[in-house]
Amino acid sequence: MELVKDWVIKIAVTLVFMTAVEMLIVNNSFKKYVKFVLGLMLIVVIITPLINLVSKSDNTFIDTFSKYEKQLEETSNESKTVEANVTTKKKILENLQNNINSSLKTKFENMNFESEVQGEVDLNKFDINIKLLNIYVYDGGIAPVKKIEIGSSTKKEESNVKNSKEIKEYLSGELKIDKNKINVYSAK
Repeated sequence: MELVKDWVIKIAVTLVFMTAVEMLIVNNSFKKYVKFVLGLMLIVVIITPLINLVSKSDNTFIDTFSKYEKQLEETSNESKTVEANVTTKKKILENLQNNINSSLKTKFENMNFESEVQGEVDLNKFDINIKLLNIYVYDGGIAPVKKIEIGSSTKKEESNVKNSKEIKEYLSGELKIDKNKINVYSAK
């Protein structure tokens, strides 16, 4: 509202000024040039607020666009961070499995092992909560390639592995988890 009030005052002052100048000028060829210049002044006074409004709205549009662009970048960065966290958690669990396999191989030299860790990784606390640890024992040699059966559901049953109790005690002590969370299977 203040903008319109100022605009009307400027137009009124300009009209009063134009009238005073026209009254002071004598009727001659110079008068038409003065009227032309005064008309241009009036046009400028009338158009100036409109130009300011348009230029401000452009800045407002640009500012709004920049704001949304920043929000989009932040959202994108957050999603990349979440993806990176998921990947990091998977890698940590894979590394844990590899470490368990090599540790068991070092402790029990005549056997090969494959481990499967189910757990949660808390990156903030640098903590791994192991919910279940499955150990597959291969007696000597290299572990054979497993057959993949699609659509079949087989129950895994803990079988008699000759060092099962020792393996559980060793892993329980090393990983500081309950023995009930460790299952040892014989793999063939």
